[in-house]
Amino acid sequence: KPKSIVLTFDDGYSDHYTAVLPILRRYDFTATFFIVSGFIGRTGYLTTLQIQQLKLAGMEIGGHTVTHLNLANAQYEKAVSEISASLQTRDPVFAYPSGKYNPVTLDVVSGLGVKAAVTTNIGVATDVSSIYELPRIRVKEKTDLLKRINEEIAVAKKQLAPSQRSKD
Repeated sequence: KPKSIVLTFDDGYSDHYTAVLPILRRYDFTATFFIVSGFIGRTGYLTTLQIQQLKLAGMEIGGHTVTHLNLANAQYEKAVSEISASLQTRDPVFAYPSGKYNPVTLDVVSGLGVKAAVTTNIGVATDVSSIYELPRIRVKEKTDLLKRINEEIAVAKKQLAPSQRSKD
């Protein structure tokens, strides 16, 4: 939707269930959780049951490879197997581990039917953003979120063509 904020959480840490989910529920928010499927059940990571509970709570579960592989250096076949094995839904979304990807990775993601993929490129998505290279704003403990969002919106507006700016 226009002017939406999408909350995303990467890697599948256990505190996504124990700490993040209660806050999301309190504010009636949803989010997308990008899970490294090979880490499921490891100490400090989500369990299968916790992931099911996230889904039941209305959260979106996205792929993030099996091993958190650097996709920029991966062989084609390895990229296909790592990405496809991490996708858990019919209309999957995906996050590139550590933001690493290349043109071949983009082809793999689109070829596997991924509907959208996020990067670690800083920015806000606009209607001219590539659906397979969506930027995000990294939020840390002391990040002034509203200030960061407004800064990135200002940058995005400057990058839009003059015809696009008049539509705002």
